[in-house]
Amino acid sequence: MMKIAFANKSLSVFILLMNIYFLYGTYEIIKTHGGPMGIALIALPVFLSINLFIISAIFTRSEKWQTSKSLLILNSIGTILIFFVIYLFTSI
Repeated sequence: MMKIAFANKSLSVFILLMNIYFLYGTYEIIKTHGGPMGIALIALPVFLSINLFIISAIFTRSEKWQTSKSLLILNSIGTILIFFVIYLFTSI
């Protein structure tokens, strides 16, 4: 049980820290209406789906949900998605 709690806490901290960048990116896309030709609107659904993982990360911070396997799966999916998007951004 302790290993699940540690993994959940670690992944939730990573998701919350990375969402600082993705929340700002979402705000900028919405503020500029997608840029000059609206091209950034293509990335908006991806950014919003990453932002949704904040919910599972916040639930994980509570003592009651730290050992939840379903939240561990959600946080793992969120972390994989964040790594994939960062890989796409850095490989261009």
